[in-house]
This record gives sequence, C-alpha cells and structure tokens, in this order.
Amino acid sequence: MKRAKPSWLARIAVLALAVSVFVACDEDETGPSLSDTGASVSSVINQFMTQNEGLESLEFFGAYIADVLAPVAPVGPALVPESHTIAGLTKGIRASLDKLRAPRATIPPDFLGVTFVYDPGQSAYVPSERMGAPETGVRFILYDNPSELNEIGYLDFIDESDFGAQPAVIDVWLEVFLTGVGTVLDYTITGTAMEGSGDLTFDGYLSDGTETLFFEFVFAAEDATAWDATFTLTFENLSLALELSELPNGSQSITITIEDSDNDNSIVFDISVDEMGEVQAGSGITVNDVLVAIISGNVDDDTVTITNAEGDPLTNEEINALAQIFAGLLGAFIVMQHIFAFGIGLIGLSFFV
Repeated sequence: MKRAKPSWLARIAVLALAVSVFVACDEDETGPSLSDTGASVSSVINQFMTQNEGLESLEFFGAYIADVLAPVAPVGPALVPESHTIAGLTKGIRASLDKLRAPRATIPPDFLGVTFVYDPGQSAYVPSERMGAPETGVRFILYDNPSELNEIGYLDFIDESDFGAQPAVIDVWLEVFLTGVGTVLDYTITGTAMEGSGDLTFDGYLSDGTETLFFEFVFAAEDATAWDATFTLTFENLSLALELSELPNGSQSITITIEDSDNDNSIVFDISVDEMGEVQAGSGITVNDVLVAIISGNVDDDTVTITNAEGDPLTNEEINALAQIFAGLLGAFIVMQHIFAFGIGLIGLSFFV
C-alpha cells in the first residue's frame, strides 16, 4: 500500500516561508489584516525562546548532561534548528516507544541526590559535594558558555519511569532554574508504551521570570500504522495549536489553529492528503471564519496550488501575511520539539531517527 510521503507537511511550510522571503509586505495594500497577529507570534518566540538564557546553556551543555545519564546522548535543544521537521518527530516517537522493552534505571542509585558540575579539564560533568539536588533525582549546574563557565543556575531531573512494567511507564520531570530569574523551563513527560502502541504527554511552561508561556504536546499511537498528535502553545490571549494525524491507509492531515483575541483574529490552516498524496476537498485557510484560500493538487508530485476563495491566485500581500504567521508558528514548534527531545533523550531515547 502506498503511503503519502511524510515530508509533505514540511514542503508546504517551506513553500510558505520561501514566498515570504521574496515578497515585500506593504501594509497599505489590500489583503488580510494580520500583521498584528504575526507580530504577536514573533514576539512570543523572541520572549520565551530565543532570549531564554537557560535554553542557550542547554544548547552548549545538553549533550554533556546526557552523557552522564543516557547511553546515547542527544544533541542539545537547538534554538535555530535546521534539519528536523515536525513530521519527522512523529516517526522518531514511534521508534522510541518501540524501544521501551527492557527494565533499566536511567539514574544510577549512586547518583540520586548528587549535584554535577562541569569539569573543563575532562570536558564532562562530574559529581561534586554540593548540596541541593532533589533526593530522588540529580542536579546539573548550568553555565553561560563553555569558555567562561560563569555559573547561571541549574537543571534538576527526576525519572520515576518503569520500563519493566507492561506496558512500560514513562514519568519524567525536568526544571531549569536561573539565579536571579527563577524557573525558566519546567515540564513533565508521562506516558505508556508497548510494542506497536503507546502515548506520550509533555506538559509544562517556559518563563522569562515575569510572564509564562504554557505548552503541551500529546502523542498517541493505537497500532503500527496510525497515530495522532496535538501541539499547543498558550500565552495570555494568544493560542497556537498544531494537530497531525495518520490513518492506517496512509492518509494524513494537519490543522493549524491560531486564536488571537487581542487582535480579533482566528486563523485555521487545514489540509488532508490521501495515501496517493492527493489533497482532499475542504483543504484551505480561513480567517475569522471566512475562507480566504483553497489548497489543491498533489503533494507527492509537487503540484500543490493555493488560490483565494474565488479560485484566483492569492496576491503577494495575502501570501506574505499568512506565510509570516505560519513560518513563525512552525519555527516555534520546531524549537519546542528540540526541548522535548532533550528531556526524552535523558532516558536514552531519541525523536530523531
């Protein structure tokens, strides 16, 4: 049975991003008045992700932390990821869940309650006599960068998973705390896994010390050929949601929903593709419940077209307004994907296969 290529999700997003690079936005022209929503999405990404000193530290030291705990160290969470896609995330999750067969402890008993510090001479984290680590977990001191090693905070990690149970039980908690700021990242990973099926839930928040961005990622696989996933980000009156699914016959769908009550905008991007790559009727984009774009064609043949509700090609201004929003949204979700991959990597699993 032919299955739609998983890369089609990324290709449509890349199309929107590429168009936005070459089209200049003129707010005096006609088209959807979405610039304020686009600015809100960009502001959230900058505030909680690209300007998060805790995440920057994990970019430098994430792999060294994983070396202490996991048999296969993941990369640190990337603030500017290049190669991984959201569609690839689901494939990696499936592979990870299938690996949860043998009982093992992620945190060796001798490490419980231990604070690890980075030793530049060994290029590794080593145990110390410092106090403060959680009794049922471990603590890693965080630094600004590998060259100066100015201490900025710590990462606490607790793993109460039971891979020997049937089904295997996943129960992980991770916190990044910055001195003088407070907790800037806090989330749990819970779920179950058995051969051919399983579920994972990532639930937590990012903070700049004053305001909070809440996030959740829920993944469920009922059998070897079907899955669905929901990814949400919420900040005050701005809500971003991404829903992905695949059915046993190989058909796939993606829905992106943006609710921005501050600017009175509601945007929905909805596309379904059958097992042959053919875009299904009803695929399109609505703004404030008004259909503004129709999506048609075949994603496997790279013949996807986006027209307005009258069947005409979208104007440059219309394409640019929508592309800027979706590009920012997908960028935010990919950054979150790396954050989640870091947490799951500490128990020896990987999203990226």
